[in-house]
Amino acid sequence: MNPAKYLSLFLLPLMFSQSVIAGSDDLCPHLKEFLSSVGVDQSASIELHTSWGANFKDDDGDVMAAKRCIHGNAASAKKACEYLMKNASTEFAGVNFKRFLLCLSPSTKIENSVQFSHAAVSLSFGSEDRGALLDLSLEEDEHIGGMVLKLEAEGY
Repeated sequence: MNPAKYLSLFLLPLMFSQSVIAGSDDLCPHLKEFLSSVGVDQSASIELHTSWGANFKDDDGDVMAAKRCIHGNAASAKKACEYLMKNASTEFAGVNFKRFLLCLSPSTKIENSVQFSHAAVSLSFGSEDRGALLDLSLEEDEHIGGMVLKLEAEGY
């Protein structure tokens, strides 16, 4: 068989994968449920901490990877963290940032070759009358080590 046919069979799905991922990522309903639960004049956040190649500074023991999710007491935040603990990447924190961003802004186009190592973006969720102002960031955590992905919401 012609090698070009194999290449096209491989590349064609990749060209459309971002739009499919953004629309069908199982993370999206968890984030939407969490953000919908943030009331007017309330604030809430989720922090996904990941460390690849070492444990967190505040945790004993030698491990290859570590992950933790910090949330308030809201049931929807806890549910989102439970999903993230099972399904978020530990090795590639930037992939998690990209997934969050595509869920929160599905019309955003990010080329597959784009990788995030440090990033911050502000956006809104909901309608003009009711929703939340969001800050999404990815950065190194100097206190405990590794990377931290933060989603902070201020309800209006």
